[in-house]
Amino acid sequence: LGDVYKRQDYDDNYDPDFNADEYINDLLDAMDYSITKEQARKALEKKDWDFDKALDYALNVKVKEGQQKDQKKETKQPPQSQQKDQNTQQQHQPQKQQQGQHQQQQQQQALKVKKEESKEKYEEKKGQEAEVKRKQIVKNLKLFNSVYPSQKYTLTKTLNENKNLNIVVAGHVDSGKSTLTGHLLLQLEEITQSQMHKFEKQSQETGKGSFKFAWALDETTDERTRGVTVDISTRRFKYKDKQITLLDAPGHRDFVPNMINGAAQADYAIIVIDSTSENFLSGFLEGGQTLEHGKVLKSLGVEEIIFAVNKLDLLKWDQKQFEYIKGYCIDYFQKLQYHEANMYFVPVSGLQGENLMKKPKVQELAWYKGPCLMDLVDKLEIPKRGLHKPTRLSVFSYHHATQGKLRGNVISGRVEGGAIIKGNKYKIMPNNIPCTVKEIMIDDSKEKEAIVGENPELVLHLDNEYDSHYIMPGDVLCSADLPIPTTDNIIVEIMTLESDIPLIKGMRVITYIGQQKQSARIVKIDRIFDKNTGEVIKKNPKCLIAGQHAVVEMKLDQPACAEILPNFNVYSRVTIREKYTILAIGVIIEIK
Repeated sequence: LGDVYKRQDYDDNYDPDFNADEYINDLLDAMDYSITKEQARKALEKKDWDFDKALDYALNVKVKEGQQKDQKKETKQPPQSQQKDQNTQQQHQPQKQQQGQHQQQQQQQALKVKKEESKEKYEEKKGQEAEVKRKQIVKNLKLFNSVYPSQKYTLTKTLNENKNLNIVVAGHVDSGKSTLTGHLLLQLEEITQSQMHKFEKQSQETGKGSFKFAWALDETTDERTRGVTVDISTRRFKYKDKQITLLDAPGHRDFVPNMINGAAQADYAIIVIDSTSENFLSGFLEGGQTLEHGKVLKSLGVEEIIFAVNKLDLLKWDQKQFEYIKGYCIDYFQKLQYHEANMYFVPVSGLQGENLMKKPKVQELAWYKGPCLMDLVDKLEIPKRGLHKPTRLSVFSYHHATQGKLRGNVISGRVEGGAIIKGNKYKIMPNNIPCTVKEIMIDDSKEKEAIVGENPELVLHLDNEYDSHYIMPGDVLCSADLPIPTTDNIIVEIMTLESDIPLIKGMRVITYIGQQKQSARIVKIDRIFDKNTGEVIKKNPKCLIAGQHAVVEMKLDQPACAEILPNFNVYSRVTIREKYTILAIGVIIEIK
């Protein structure tokens, strides 16, 4: 299987069900074990693992070996009898030729019969295996397309102890996301004054003094040189009774896939808005990421958003501009099916640190009577968690650690369902890699278990034949007895968004299922329906335009982990993109 995994990246004919030993054993069985295992392997390799051709080849080789043995017996006569039998052989030569031809015909007939019997036996065995596999697929599809039975875990933790909140910080490029987040971390004392002094000195040396707070999160040379966040930066801290994970997402459109990885981890979102008129509107124009990030968040099931109206100090805390931005955002985000009651607005200054942790003291902001940013965060409720569901953990990263508290194959991720218990066996899908959890660490503390909603680091033991390099972000660690389904065919209920590009049957698109990115093809547009009544408006339409609700069938290029919405939110959410534009968002309603 290790060889098979290595082939999958470059072999277009890669078959995940291929098993060399099974082919070899079938050939040995068909040949009645008259050949060795090595001879069977050579025959199959010579014929590119085509069973029928390999069987023909092995039988022919066997016949030739038999003929060669007969010839050797005839030539190996005692020296004393050679002269005596010479005249007799000449007399009976025609008769022997006839006997030889007859013997050869009999051998060919026996070869033909044996080949037919072997093929019948092989086809019967394969037919039985196919029927067993078909019944298992039918059983699995029935299970995967219905609500999972409730699972029970023996745990020392309870859901009441779980106060974890994941919040992604999103918004248009240069809106001040990293500066706001960095200054907030300083006020929370998650960054020391000495660290901030170091960031300030380094940023000034490069002529980017105003980026000092951003450098607390933008740690790579590329990010600091360009002044743009490239990848997700994660910070965890305790605030009152909650354990909060802040995910600073990139705002440039080139890094939307990275933003999706962050949004897939989030319970809630903070969208940072640049309040200066020109920059604010650019976030909503073509290629603008304020609206694009809103689409991503909606597609991944994030229903509540805090809008941090940033840089309002540059406009002397203009109340009219704040109200204008508020109305504009509400109007646009309602088109994405967000409810106004789930959108919260707060004026802030990330650079000055105003209205982040404490209510504002500046006189120009006296008109604002609402809560500060962290007060709004504190009011967010802990989402309901699925502890009764099968174990699922979304893999965010993998590395091999040689020093520190955790050593070995280490993955980090978020538990989306059930619980992970130290010492238990699991699978990593979609590559079906069996593993055992050796260690669990949460916030630098080693634990015996991690429950839904927590963000643990795990040390895994993998069997020798499995290559750890095939563990990728977006994979899912799951129950060994009830693993997440993998499929390349899904039925999706979608809503098309504002775009000049229609969705057409046969069209190729980029699809995200949670964090998993896949090329896919729309193989069928089943129907357009009314969102409010569910009534079918049109069956089998040729294309879909903006603002329509429809059911489509999609064929993925490679199998991916997927669930229906009633079972898991994150693995059922689908985002459909083309180039830099999100064309549609939706949910999986059937796995095929």
